[in-house]
Amino acid sequence: MHGLTGITPPSRLTLFPYVSAYIGNDEDGGVGTNFNGGVDLKAGIGEAFTLDMTLIPDFGQVVADNLVLNLSPYEIRFDENRPFFTEGIELFNRSGLFYSRRVGENQQLINATKVSGRTDSGLGIGFLQAISADEYLTSYTVAVLDQNLPNNGFVHGISTLIMREGEGSDALVQGVQFQLKNPDNSYSISGRGSYNSIISEPEVAENSGHSWGLTVSKLSGNFTFYGSHYVDSKFYNINDLGYLRAPNNVGNTLALSYKIVEPFGRFTRLRSNASISHSRLYDPNKFTSLTVSGNINVLTNAFQFYMLSFEVSPVNAVDYFEPRIDGMFWNNPRWGYADFMISTDYRKKLALDLNVMRAVSFEDSIKWNSISVSFSPRFRFSDKLSLNYLFNLDPTWYQQGFATLEAGVEDEDVSIFGERNNRTITQVLNLTYILSNRASIDARVRHYWSEVEYLEFFELGIDGNLYPTSLVSLNADGTSELDVNYNAWSVDLGLKWYFSPGSELSVVWKNTLQSRGDLLPSNYFDNWELMLEEQFVNSISVKALYYLDFKRK
Repeated sequence: MHGLTGITPPSRLTLFPYVSAYIGNDEDGGVGTNFNGGVDLKAGIGEAFTLDMTLIPDFGQVVADNLVLNLSPYEIRFDENRPFFTEGIELFNRSGLFYSRRVGENQQLINATKVSGRTDSGLGIGFLQAISADEYLTSYTVAVLDQNLPNNGFVHGISTLIMREGEGSDALVQGVQFQLKNPDNSYSISGRGSYNSIISEPEVAENSGHSWGLTVSKLSGNFTFYGSHYVDSKFYNINDLGYLRAPNNVGNTLALSYKIVEPFGRFTRLRSNASISHSRLYDPNKFTSLTVSGNINVLTNAFQFYMLSFEVSPVNAVDYFEPRIDGMFWNNPRWGYADFMISTDYRKKLALDLNVMRAVSFEDSIKWNSISVSFSPRFRFSDKLSLNYLFNLDPTWYQQGFATLEAGVEDEDVSIFGERNNRTITQVLNLTYILSNRASIDARVRHYWSEVEYLEFFELGIDGNLYPTSLVSLNADGTSELDVNYNAWSVDLGLKWYFSPGSELSVVWKNTLQSRGDLLPSNYFDNWELMLEEQFVNSISVKALYYLDFKRK
């Protein structure tokens, strides 16, 4: 429409005050109560920007994390479930340098503010500030500029800063990222660079590092490809407000893809790709791994999805992280796996996902092998009731990996490896029932069980090979204090009622357990009986949130 004048857009100001109450028991069986109150605010700044604020937020009703037994040297990354950090956060997540779970990770979050939007010239601006405190205050700041370029390109800059009161160190990370495309969007070149600095007294070389990467891609046509190169320096560390599995890497990847997006025969589309990746340690400049992978997937005219994939390590890898001692490495034997997946039509009332994976070692002297079977049916009984269930069985036999550190002859640390069997079973049940257009019930039950049985122990030599050891041994009955029986159980049952537009009342029951011991049950049902003897943590919470809209006069 043209020629309209004198129209003033309404102001955008919304408040969401809330109160909440909790009652529950702790791991020691004691019962306690807790009462909270706070407010969320959403306001428009002009026509293009939005201000979001939360004061004394309460995230106690968010779904429980998918806890797992971590045998690796790397930190587990968990999904973000807190609404403030999942809504309107795209600008902040683009670079991969911001991991929102760090905000208030080990402290009570007091308040958080974010401003985001994009100008008429295509400049995106984002600013996030949060404060948490227990004994000391911690401030989290993220600032972003993101400029759209011709041909769907962009240039992006981000700065993250965490400041800790008291003796804690501060940390700054700054990064840039770009993508340039030709006019028909058939080719692109993209790159990134970042630098971190941990601010402490006294300053040391380990407090700063850098990372950069470059990728060249062919984007259009049936045949596409990309080649990439990246560098993470030895002391590159973004983990104060970001997430990095491990630094000190140099990697190269070449990937080729072929796709058919027009229907042919019984198929709607076909996609396939193959890639080769090579990595080295940054300092010292040493080879670490070479892998070759590929997959092919098709979607039939009946909306059945099939995928076959594989990955192999054709040469022994050199792992500098598994030993847990700086400078030591482990010669990881050659391996490979194949994976097959079926997914049926989700439009039907009954759908099924099935995944089978088989992995083996290519070394005759290594008996390591594993299999993973995942079965997930989805039931849509009606427009009001739906249910999906996941069962995953993941046994591994004769796995070799780090077990513990022991003192050697001269009290130096010795990396002890173990050969072990590891059995993991995961079950997840999700149910949704819509009571009315204003009320619904959501339930999620998850049980994760993993047991580790050690069969033999070895000492890691300076040449990266494993040798018999007398520092650690099995007990006379074949058990070990390093055996692990781990359970993670969670129930999230919630009722949500929208008693007026934008206002809601939610009631949530949570039942959780995390247990770890060295007594191994003989089967799943024996483990279930042992788990029931543990102290579960129960809580019931009620939260009322009211919607106040000030845009109407």
